[in-house]
Amino acid sequence: MSRLTVILFSMHLIVLNSWGQSDTLVYEDIRHRWAVYDYGEKLYVPYLPHVHSPVHHLHLIIQPFEWQPAHQLIIPISKETLLFINNNLTHHIQQPTTLVWDLDSLSRLGNKLLLTLVQTDAIQTTPAVFLGWRQPIKYKLYSPSDSLLSKKFSTGLTPGVQTTARRNSHWQKSQLLLTALTCGMLLAAFSLLDAQSVSIGKSLKQVVLLFKYKSIQEKTTLVDLLVCSIVCAITAAYLWLLADYYQAASVPEPTYAVEEKLFLASYLQAFSGALLFLFVKYALIYWLGNLFKHDLLAEKHIAISINVHKIVVLLIFIVFVAYQMSHYYRPYFSSHWLAYTLPGGLVSITVATSIILYFSVAHSFIYLIAYLCATEVLPLLLILKLFF
Repeated sequence: MSRLTVILFSMHLIVLNSWGQSDTLVYEDIRHRWAVYDYGEKLYVPYLPHVHSPVHHLHLIIQPFEWQPAHQLIIPISKETLLFINNNLTHHIQQPTTLVWDLDSLSRLGNKLLLTLVQTDAIQTTPAVFLGWRQPIKYKLYSPSDSLLSKKFSTGLTPGVQTTARRNSHWQKSQLLLTALTCGMLLAAFSLLDAQSVSIGKSLKQVVLLFKYKSIQEKTTLVDLLVCSIVCAITAAYLWLLADYYQAASVPEPTYAVEEKLFLASYLQAFSGALLFLFVKYALIYWLGNLFKHDLLAEKHIAISINVHKIVVLLIFIVFVAYQMSHYYRPYFSSHWLAYTLPGGLVSITVATSIILYFSVAHSFIYLIAYLCATEVLPLLLILKLFF
């Protein structure tokens, strides 16, 4: 019961975190932050259209951490423009559009970023740029059909003027929080039905026994295999989507238009893929065991594999949920490592399973190497192609 209490308490925090997010944004005009480089003083100074001669380059110092709880950086662009971040060309805009950057994504690159805007025609007026701030729902809301952004930007806002639009860009975060909640509830249900099915400690003991004894103590039943596969697939699908959300790119891609994606379909696709991968892998092990009359090798391989899978997947699940729930990770931990945790976990599963099987089964070295290449290394390489 204590373990169930801890799980339910953690899931309660997730729900509070999800409900606590605001459903609106207040847009604040920060065009006064544009700057030009003064070669005489060798520093950036505020851009004043009536003081400085017409220029083609403008700079903006982006400080994602200092701007929190600001949520977005919005830049409407009406003519052909080049955009650079830290002197690296990121976008060549040829048509009028509105770029929306998630400040959480920009924070992965550092606390201070230099955004440079370059236009072929001389810049006569200060380009608009906005910050989106989280606010409680107390302002007038506009539906997407109102085209609020285009109306607001076309009229031109003065510094300090604020308006509000419904925020849709962070729907993925809410979906991922709900997915973590659902995974936790399913793991709690499996724990109530059979505590050993989601027990990392029990799996560790089983791995030690399988490593210690040459023969297995009891065969893996079809129910055990099915439960393990479902538990791993449920959590692996969530891990895949979360790692994909936090996957670090060289420069975060801005959003041109907010579109709702079929998140449930993406989760079911990842779940089905993980489940199919496990079934095909175990079927291959059984088939090779029957083909070469090595039933003991196949049985022990499956017993080791399902326990190692549970240990690694559940540990990564705990780490990912903790990372997702933390509000203090940004200044200290980069999300780059999330993109490599899953492939690293797959490699560790293959290495651990191969080493334990090699030292706990009496077979020739060449045969075991060929067998492990067919059942462990080849499936691993096929999966890693999805990451790299």
